[in-house]
Amino acid sequence: KRKHNETGLGKAVAPRPQTNGNANTVPEPKQERGFRMSHDSVKGRILIATKNFEVGDVIFYENPMIAASWHSHRCIECHDVHASNTCSIVAGLYPSSVASKMKEIEAFLVDLEPIAELDRARSLIKALRLCKENPYSLRQMLKCTSENMQDCRECIAAIQKSKLARSIIPDGISAEHAATLLSVLNTNSHELGEWGGSGLFPLACIMEHSCVPNCSFTPCGRQLWITAIERVSVGDPLSIDYNESVFEPTEARKEALLDTYGFDCCCPLCYGARPDRCRAFVCPAC
Repeated sequence: KRKHNETGLGKAVAPRPQTNGNANTVPEPKQERGFRMSHDSVKGRILIATKNFEVGDVIFYENPMIAASWHSHRCIECHDVHASNTCSIVAGLYPSSVASKMKEIEAFLVDLEPIAELDRARSLIKALRLCKENPYSLRQMLKCTSENMQDCRECIAAIQKSKLARSIIPDGISAEHAATLLSVLNTNSHELGEWGGSGLFPLACIMEHSCVPNCSFTPCGRQLWITAIERVSVGDPLSIDYNESVFEPTEARKEALLDTYGFDCCCPLCYGARPDRCRAFVCPAC
């Protein structure tokens, strides 16, 4: 349920930011914020453009609140090639019951259906620790969209029953909050293919969905770059395609969005304001 990066088929895509040879390091260009947060009575929090953007303009880039690797040979925290239970950083951040058994805990979590992947297991472990240490991070994550909550509640209940894994839930983090954090990660994480994992990006989480979006998202290292793929005018909502479903027919798109994100898409393509050319072809007689 992570958001995959745009292929850009039939669209303008973000210019690839240049790295300095390290996949984790991206130069930090100066950003002039050209958007504001607003609230829609149906969609909730959204981002609205406060300046005009042309096709190809980078609207913003963002570092993740939480990022985790899907490579088992890399450390959960420093990302170096060593076991997490041998890392001094891990030992300093987590209780010994977690740090010393990190590999076993990760394996237990991956076997739980709402988690299922190593990067999601690690993201949950890191999110629980972060939200215990920083109440602002907890409040920020709880504002994000969360779906399939019952599955996540059952998953957290299984973790609480496990003598091995229960220590990942710190004192002061309720079971309901832990389930919400897992749901938020499942609903909002973006794939970081080049880096080898996924990340949670608070600003990108707020962008609304459209099957005809005006923005694309491009991962580079641990960052996410948001680029205009249509002309954006002042006052326009900034949108991305959550499911990268440009070639899917309307009913398939709507069903997938309802199942994963819990909403009925009301974009111009789904409600007929634009023709659905998914299965269209050029008539040779015209």
